[in-house]
Amino acid sequence: MLTVYNVLTDEGAGHPLPRIYAGAGVSRLYLIHGVCDPEENENESVWSYQLVHDWNRHPGDGRTSGGHQVEAEAHCQVPCGVYDDAARIKHMKEDATTIAKAIANINDLAGKQDAHAFNQATRWVVTKEAHASDIISTVSEYFLTQKVKPVAPGSDGYEVYLKKLADHHAVMVAAMKTKQSADPATVATLNKAIDKLATHY
Repeated sequence: MLTVYNVLTDEGAGHPLPRIYAGAGVSRLYLIHGVCDPEENENESVWSYQLVHDWNRHPGDGRTSGGHQVEAEAHCQVPCGVYDDAARIKHMKEDATTIAKAIANINDLAGKQDAHAFNQATRWVVTKEAHASDIISTVSEYFLTQKVKPVAPGSDGYEVYLKKLADHHAVMVAAMKTKQSADPATVATLNKAIDKLATHY
């Protein structure tokens, strides 16, 4: 049976999720929608959640302002042991496809001087940056921190470990390069690096 709740909370207190973030000098109120399936997670420590709404809360008088809707999805680092490597690799490939489309559109808009072209080119650059950052986050926060296990120098498997590190690092560098350029060749390099990383899983 699914456990579902909606709770209004001050900086994460009163629910099993870690504090998501807090504004400097201004506390926050969060409306959290949480779901846990105890059949899969007996201790109910693994939650799939959405941050539905948050508000700035002014210290002292309790007024709220600046409410905006956001959505957040998280894979816990309990560790819960719930992993889907193939899904994350597929998502990185989708990110790379979006980056390729962004680069194509940026190049198509290059040289145009009208306001609409400037607006669209800016949006494509922002999109390209976001998807490249998603790839870097996936490699660093999911694969490197949770899937790549360290091997001590001189131990069996150390050379394989170094190769695995290099292949993961190559994806992060390739994603970074797509931020720095509008050259379609950078996406080809990124896709090759993702394919190489996938061979480890």
